[in-house]
Amino acid sequence: MKTHEIHGHTSEVAFTAYGKTLAGAFEHAGVAMFDIMAETTDQEPDNTTTISCEATDHEALLYDFLDELIYRRDTEYMIYTSFDVTIEETGTGYRLEAIASGIPMDQIQTTLDVKAVTYSGMTIEHDNHWQVTVTLDV
Repeated sequence: MKTHEIHGHTSEVAFTAYGKTLAGAFEHAGVAMFDIMAETTDQEPDNTTTISCEATDHEALLYDFLDELIYRRDTEYMIYTSFDVTIEETGTGYRLEAIASGIPMDQIQTTLDVKAVTYSGMTIEHDNHWQVTVTLDV
C-alpha cells in the first residue's frame, strides 16, 4: 500500500496520505508534508518532541496537527521525518498525541518553504483504509 502522493500547483502543493488507521494517515501526512520541504531519505532522526492537539472534527484536528508541525519547524528549526500518532475521541471532539522525530534543519537540504496549511480541498475519507488530502501554501 502507498503511504502518500504529492500533487503540484502554482502557489500551492497538495498531497494525499494513506493509512490503515486515521492515526496512520496522520503520520503519513506529516511525512508527506516534510518530504515536500526537504530531502530526508538518507538521514535517521535523532531528536524528538511531543505534540498535542484537540479539535471538534477530524479536519480541524489534521489542520491543527500540520500547523503545529510548521510552527515547530520555524521555532525549533527541525525537519520531522517520523511520527507516532494516537487519536482518541473526547466528549467534545478528538485529541491527538504525537511523538515527532526529526533532524536539525542545518543538517539537511531544504527544498521548498511551506508557509501554511489550508482547508481548501482538504478531505478525509474512510473505506478500507483512511485517506487524507491536504493543500499547502508555498
